[in-house]
Amino acid sequence: MCNAPRMKTTFSLAIAALLLACGQAPETVGTASVVPTVHEVAISEGTPVTIADLSISGMTCEMMCGGAIKDAMAKLPGVTGTEIKFTEGETADHAVVTYDPAKVNDAELVKAVQALHEGQYKVLAVDITKQVKG
Repeated sequence: MCNAPRMKTTFSLAIAALLLACGQAPETVGTASVVPTVHEVAISEGTPVTIADLSISGMTCEMMCGGAIKDAMAKLPGVTGTEIKFTEGETADHAVVTYDPAKVNDAELVKAVQALHEGQYKVLAVDITKQVKG
């Protein structure tokens, strides 16, 4: 009987720890698991830009899904354009986003996509092309 209160407290702490861990997982899964691939390309003319090609699963159409993604990107500071590349039947489609890395980063782009429609879209990969004067 003397150990009953201690066991009850230990059990309660274990349950609380599990609940806290489960409650925080969806917030960090989105960006932590996507490691971007970065390429630099030298340009001789024009203003250098940075382009992120987001490989996205969960899209079912170009108009509604693509439109929601384009709208989400347009709300981010530093995003200057988004093109949706949707191919029926493909495992992943793409959002090609032109942005200013001084104002927004690739993790924020991923987070914005994955926050849409209760997590319907998952960013599988990010391929970044940074143009530099050269």
